Amino acid sequence: MSDHGAEHGATAVATDPHAAPAPGELRFEKQELESFVADDTQAGRAIGQLLAFLFCVLLFLMVSATIWTAKHQNINDDPFAILYQNDGHAAGH
Repeated sequence: MSDHGAEHGATAVATDPHAAPAPGELRFEKQELESFVADDTQAGRAIGQLLAFLFCVLLFLMVSATIWTAKHQNINDDPFAILYQNDGHAAGH
């Protein structure tokens, strides 16, 4: 094997743009980090408010559907129920 491959690997590692920064070296300035934290906090609040709103709307819709179903439920819709006529005898007998 030649030393050319080792030199190429060493050069690639030294100039790798994705290499970890040296200790004490910051990738962002303090002002940028504060801006990131503020934006992240604002986005978190907006997402929380959206989820709370959707929860309330869906809860209202589910309760409304349950109340409507209970109010409009027809006892005669049961196919296994015995149907009685006005005189108290079973239908068809």
